[in-house]
Amino acid sequence: MRTPGVDHLRGVVLTAPDLAASVRFYEQAWGLLCLEERTDHAVFRALGPEYQALRLEAAAKPRLARIDLAVRSVRDLDDLHVSLTAKQVCIVTPPSRLREAGGGYGMEVLDHEGRLVRISADLAEHAPIHDDSRPIRISHIVLNSPDLEACRFFYSDAFGFVLSDKSADQMVFLRCGTTHYDIAFNQAETISLNHISYELHYYGGVYKAVERVTEAGVPVSWGIGCHGVNGSMFSYFIDPSGFVIEYSCQMRPFDPVAHVPTTWERTSINMDAWGTARPPAQDFLDAMAGLPQRLND
Repeated sequence: MRTPGVDHLRGVVLTAPDLAASVRFYEQAWGLLCLEERTDHAVFRALGPEYQALRLEAAAKPRLARIDLAVRSVRDLDDLHVSLTAKQVCIVTPPSRLREAGGGYGMEVLDHEGRLVRISADLAEHAPIHDDSRPIRISHIVLNSPDLEACRFFYSDAFGFVLSDKSADQMVFLRCGTTHYDIAFNQAETISLNHISYELHYYGGVYKAVERVTEAGVPVSWGIGCHGVNGSMFSYFIDPSGFVIEYSCQMRPFDPVAHVPTTWERTSINMDAWGTARPPAQDFLDAMAGLPQRLND
């Protein structure tokens, strides 16, 4: 039997203490398109073909509620289910037709640290829309964990992710496709969300997007700059729930066949090759460390 791996990152589900404020922010300032809004949840797409990039659910406390991953086909999902069952991964919901808008066929599992992960195939897709100031997809997510090696092993063994690089002993970057990374893990005291990165097409679009967000009254938390490790332009913000979110674009071309994993030093030029981003403030560092998600634990 084949053991197919995950093909790409679809999106995330977040909880929001003030759902109405978060909906306004993501639709009017951040640039996502709202597909559905109810009293207890809202669903957003980016401008690419992926049906759903972000789902917000009303809750008293902010947290990462689910990670959404994709496989190529229904057969791949069924084969992956057999593989995960054999590896004693906790299956929350076995493969079945999804009843949400967008349809598809999916299952839900828990990773080794208790995160809920939905893996799906055969979802509806949107016709792409061109607007260089709005996100086209979620580029990557970074997750906090006290055990990077356990995370690397689980996501590689269970889902087929491949190690791209390390950043000293602080981060590991994992890919499931042809980009530098789709999920990274950051050394931290607790299990939480570090940040979500939304991809735009061009440098000029990032400047337009940053202007739109700052005009809505949300300041840049870190940026604009350029990560030396992968060449991507960045600008970070904090959303109404306290989650760190990023605009990024034009990550350096990546050859997954020829690439040899490297351990990068955490130097200023690797963090910001342009030297244009001021050192981040403590509230931003606290948000990246997941502090808002740990309140009232």
